Amino acid sequence: MALYSYPVASLSIMTIFTDQIRPLYRYLRDFIYFSFPARKTRHGFKYIGSQHRFLFSADELGSILLVRSLAPKLKSFLNVGANSGYYCLLAETLGLEVICFEPERASFRLLQRNLQLNASSVLAIPLAVSSQRGRAKFFGSGTAGSLVRGVSGTPQWNYQEVLTDCLDNLFSLGGIAPQPTDSLWLLDCEGAEPEVLKGAIKLLTNIHPIIIVEYVPLRNQHCWYDSITNLQQYGYTHALACSTLVNGPQLWTSLSALNTLGTKFKDNILLISDYHHQKFLSCLPQGGPFSHQLL
Repeated sequence: MALYSYPVASLSIMTIFTDQIRPLYRYLRDFIYFSFPARKTRHGFKYIGSQHRFLFSADELGSILLVRSLAPKLKSFLNVGANSGYYCLLAETLGLEVICFEPERASFRLLQRNLQLNASSVLAIPLAVSSQRGRAKFFGSGTAGSLVRGVSGTPQWNYQEVLTDCLDNLFSLGGIAPQPTDSLWLLDCEGAEPEVLKGAIKLLTNIHPIIIVEYVPLRNQHCWYDSITNLQQYGYTHALACSTLVNGPQLWTSLSALNTLGTKFKDNILLISDYHHQKFLSCLPQGGPFSHQLL
């Protein structure tokens, strides 16, 4: 037993140590990213920050392809977890009205710099979107932060307090223009996406936005499954892994099958309803879900 106890203990200590210094690594990484000079992207707007994942990640490339394909028939783009604003500026370049939310202070400052650099009219709000109004701990910093404790190994001491509110409240106050039915939402909240959906029941029911959302069941398994079930009640029927638009094969999946697949399906996904989104299906790469194999 003694032969094996030391390596196991060492591994545990190393894991704890790694988690504790992770914020320092992210701070240094973000400091480097934020120090980049402004460079023009392939989409025409100027951008401060790393463009690496937008050039090489299949998830991001697929999401970009979807935004560009859907934009001609859309009016509005809403981004929860906007970070430094890449997708916001892309959507605005394509002619959409853009509203975004980013609670992390350093990321919001960089978001403002990028918007100012492009003389943008994007409405950026320093708020954490959740299921209710109040205040909450936001764990992590820079480009990696979440309302969910412990996501991506973030230690509990690494947090800041942020204001929270839900989308149904924000759009019922009258201070923000109502969301049109021709809307695309991009939710990138590092595991807090289920809470965002819980706070948008009225909007999801009334306007049925097309949604691109991160699906990572391991971060919050039960909430994710509950969210998928609720989305079916709001009329959402099918999902497409964004990376398949780049890597193939494109495989549309029913939401009921998505729950069954569980952790085998981890990606940025597009959520649509055949009933509510018929006019958009022809815009999607290679047509709609019923021109492809369904699980």
